[in-house]
Formats: sequence, C-alpha cells, structure tokens
Amino acid sequence: MNNNFKILKPSTVRWIGVVVICISILLGTAEKNKDIEEIIIRQEKLTPLLLQKLISALKGQYPLFSFLKNNAVIADGRYKQGNLRSLLILSPQETGKVLWLNSDISWLACSPGGRYIAYPEASDKERVWVLDLETNRAKPLASAILEGKILSYPRPWFVDDSHLIIERGDKKTWEEYWRKADLTPLENLPPKYLSKKELEQYYKLSDLFLKGGLTPQQAQELDRLVREMAKRMSEGERQKLTEQYEFLKKVWSSYDIVVVNIHTNKEQLLIKGEEQIIGISQDRKGLYVEDKLSKKIFKIEIDKPTEKKELLHQGYPGLRIRSEEPLRFGFIYPPLQYFWITYPLAVYKCYCYEMRDKDPVLLRTINCGDSKFPPDSHISVSPQGNFSISYGKKGLFLKDLNNGKVKKITNEPVYGFKWSEDDSRLAYVVRGRKCYEIWLFDTSTSLNQRIFP
Repeated sequence: MNNNFKILKPSTVRWIGVVVICISILLGTAEKNKDIEEIIIRQEKLTPLLLQKLISALKGQYPLFSFLKNNAVIADGRYKQGNLRSLLILSPQETGKVLWLNSDISWLACSPGGRYIAYPEASDKERVWVLDLETNRAKPLASAILEGKILSYPRPWFVDDSHLIIERGDKKTWEEYWRKADLTPLENLPPKYLSKKELEQYYKLSDLFLKGGLTPQQAQELDRLVREMAKRMSEGERQKLTEQYEFLKKVWSSYDIVVVNIHTNKEQLLIKGEEQIIGISQDRKGLYVEDKLSKKIFKIEIDKPTEKKELLHQGYPGLRIRSEEPLRFGFIYPPLQYFWITYPLAVYKCYCYEMRDKDPVLLRTINCGDSKFPPDSHISVSPQGNFSISYGKKGLFLKDLNNGKVKKITNEPVYGFKWSEDDSRLAYVVRGRKCYEIWLFDTSTSLNQRIFP
C-alpha cells in the first residue's frame, strides 16, 4: 500500500440523543434524525457569473474528478463560499450544476449506480460524509468508525450503492512512526560510505529516480550502490536498521479494512494486518486479497469475511482476476507500478492465463504498449481490458487492444484521467487558455467533447 497518509483528528463530540446543528443559509437547514445529523446540500445551476469564478479558481491547479453515470462527471471546482466548497456535476447533455459541500474535497468516492458520493468533512472532526444525489441529503458515518484511527490510501471506495470500503491504520502507532525522523538513515549514508565517483553516480541516479526517468539498467545500478552502502555499514547501524524494520512491520500490522453499510452505519471487519485488496469480483460480492508476506491470493465474501478461499499461490504486480470458474487472470509486464523506471513503451504486454490442473496456462499475450506511443509517456489499461492509453507531456493516445489500432486523442499535455467502469468513456484534464479543462472521449464513436468550461 502507498503510505501517503493524512491524520484524522478524532471527534471530540459524543452524541447524546438528538443533535441539532445550526448552519448557514448556504448549507441549508439542519434536520433531525434519530441517530445522526443530516443536512441539505444546496444546489444551483452553473450560471455565467459562477462559471467565471470557477475558471479563476481552476487556473492554478487541476481538479480532482470522477465518473457518475450517463456520461456525468463530478469535479472539484476549487471555489469556496465561506466554509463550503464547490462540486461540479458536468454532462454533455445537460447544463452544469454546482453542489456546495462541507468539505475540502481532498478525495471523492462515487457509488457504482451513481447515486451516492462519499467525501471528507472540512472541520476538526474530519469525518466521512455520504451524499444522496437524488435527495441532496448528506450525513456523516458514525464517528466510532474512525475513532483512534487514520484514513489510509487508497481512499474509501464503494462496493455497491450500500457498502463503503474504508482502510484504516492505528493513529497512535502512525504518530509514533512520524516522530521517528531517522527511519530512512540511508539518506545520510552516501557521503560516508561511497567513493567520490560512486557518490556522483548515486546522486545522479537518485535524481532520475525522483523524476521517474530511470532505465532498467540504471535501476539495477542504483540498487547495487544501495547494497554497497549496506555492506559497508557498521554492526551498530545494521542493528538499528533491523529494529526500524521490525517497527515498520508493527506499523503495517496496525492496519485493518472495514466495510460500512452507509444506510445503517453497521461496520464489519474484512481484513486485519498484512493483507491488501487487489480487486473485486464481477458480482461485487467478493474481494480479492493479497497477503503481503506470502504473496498468496485469496477471495473473501463481503458478507462472510472470515471465510477465505485461496485462488493463487503467488500473486503478480498489477494482477487482475477475470473469472473464477475457470480461474482466469492476467498482469502487465513490465509492471506499471514501477513508475520510476522508464521502459520503451513498445515492450509492455498483457499476459493472460487460465488455471488448469493447478498450473497456469498462457492463453494469449496482448501488446498493450506500442511504438506509436510517444516516449516519456505513461501507460494505463482500461478496467475491462479493451483499451490502453499513453498519457503525459506529449498528449493522449488510445490503443484498441482488440484490433491493435492506435489513435491520437489530443496533443495537449494530460494532467489526469479517469476511465468509466465499462470502458465506454475516458475523461481527462488538459491546461487550457483560461484554466484547466475537462474533456470527455467516447471510445465507441471517437467523439471528443470539452465539458468544462
């Protein structure tokens, strides 16, 4: 798991009976609920005056965005009114709308049916809220769900229109981790343990690593230099690294993953410790999980998380499971997770397997990379595996993996993108003359439309 975390400050308010909150006219009127507070989120049309304010707000930074349904895209407008922040609902068929959320919109999660949005609260409580787009009513999840915890990355996400997955870490353990400023002692080792020539090479390769420009050969050389540093360390320093490694294992074992029913606030533990979710079954009733230590792949049923079924003895980076009977799976090599290493874009391939008599049999190999993709670009494969794209400073290109054809979508640098779950649409962000722009590409018709501004 990525360790890009944000501390959640526990709520200091314990609800007793019915809580009544007075809020501004912008937020709407607070209403009574038996267990938790509920608010009405104000909505308005995207008027020319409001559009100009949003354009101004989106000049300096591109927005966070995601798909809803029926070609609709939601996006952080970055414009604020008091303590409320604008959330845009954009569609080629309709006039845009703006919702005013009690949030800083540091993340968003949309339910598969497009009815619900989960988002973080913009206050010291920093709770998780859920908005029903059909009624514009929003309510927080029970505070106990994050009490003594921090929210992990990836951010919360929906299994269906009722269940939200939340990954959490123990707050005290992570605070202890952050206080230990010397958990990466290798940063201070080069001047002491490397020769002048090795030192120059180390800094050069480290800079390429941070920029994501290492070749595979350079990555091997950087790994060799780090290993040389480790060899030349004193016994006391090795012992210190061992202690730090054991502490990091304690940090990671503090994790758990829960599923929360957004209608009842009922919480159920799915995973605890050294496991991570790598996918969801097609019927959305099960999760595929990798044990970080053994690398084995299991399936757990969301309704019966204590029952685990082993699927594979060995996982692969970027593994996708397509079916269970027969068990079919695939992965991309070189792994797309190695974003710091630059491979020629023509070498990326999808390897598709089927398990037969407990042995994987290669069914086919698909070239998801292509020599027509511009150098220094990144690759992504669509959720259903029908397309791959290259994106980056030299534009956006799409490859149909069923026929191998490549088409250029834009020459403009692309700063972010989102696939629709069915591969039918691709939303992406470019820098326009006035501000960052959101575009929508239809993969079946090749219609490319700007939906904001």
